[in-house]
Amino acid sequence: VDQVTGWSAQEFADEFARATGDVDVTYHAASAASVISIAVQAIETTNSLDEAVLTEHIAKSTFSTLYGAISFDENGQSQAPSLLVQYDANGTVQTVYPEQASSSSILYPMPTW
Repeated sequence: VDQVTGWSAQEFADEFARATGDVDVTYHAASAASVISIAVQAIETTNSLDEAVLTEHIAKSTFSTLYGAISFDENGQSQAPSLLVQYDANGTVQTVYPEQASSSSILYPMPTW
């Protein structure tokens, strides 16, 4: 549940669809909303708009967002789990990584079709 809005991912999707008329809510919108939530949480916690203060706080903290618990590694990369997907020969999206979540093998080299 997002600490700023109090919404779950499903509540966000419902609100997004209601506000935009778009029933296909992609992860892009949820990810963008989570970035805003992280910024709001950092500003409210540090009571600062100083970039250095916010950068340090964000680097060392975990944030509750509708996208899940978000934190960053020593390189500034999100530690949120992610999936690698690609289209198969039939045009169906398949998860290819991580292996335990895969629905298909990776196609490499990618066919030119």
